[in-house]
This record gives sequence, C-alpha cells and structure tokens, in this order.
Amino acid sequence: MIQDLQANLLNHLELLAQAGNTIYYREAAQFVGMSHRSRGFFELLDNINRHEHNECRPLITALVVHNPNGGVREMPGEGFFSLALGLGLQEEGEDDHAFWVAELERVFQYWGQQAH
Repeated sequence: MIQDLQANLLNHLELLAQAGNTIYYREAAQFVGMSHRSRGFFELLDNINRHEHNECRPLITALVVHNPNGGVREMPGEGFFSLALGLGLQEEGEDDHAFWVAELERVFQYWGQQAH
C-alpha cells in the first residue's frame, strides 16, 4: 500500500513539475489520503526523494511547500533540508532558501524536458 501511495504521489508531482507548479503540504497529503502533519506522510516524501536521488534526478519534493497563510515562508520544511544535507546535496551552512530555489529550478528543468 505504501508503495502505491508513493507511486501515486510521485506521478502527481511529476505532472506538477512538468507544468511548473508547486503544491502545499496539505494538498499533497490529501492527494494520498493522509494528514499533512503525519509522520507517515513525511516518511513518504523522504522515500520519494531518496528514490529520485538514486535515479540521479533532482529532489522532486522541492515542489511541496508550506502555505504562507500559516505565517511561514512558502518553501519546504526542515525535513527536506535535513535529507538534502544527509544526501550530500546541500552544504552545511548553505542558505536553505537559496538551495531550495536552485533545486526547484532543477526540478522544473528536468521534468519540463520530459514533457516534450
């Protein structure tokens, strides 16, 4: 079941990336029938990113961002950056926002090419 959820969310994120769009955590979680605050949802995002990294693709969950109405910046949460550090993609001390903007651009560029 988790594999199905992962595949469904990954496919949805690929379509969003091809269109050049982001998605809020709540919407992404609802897409797979989970709570956007659940540990399982964040593990699902981590698993997707690990899969993408193993396939030599950019971290597609850069598309999944906080809703700025909550008083936070419209960008991924700490888990995204912790994983990026752990995978060696982000340098220690590197600005999170700058890393995210660059990774988001890589996602749009990679998946935009796949749409053609």
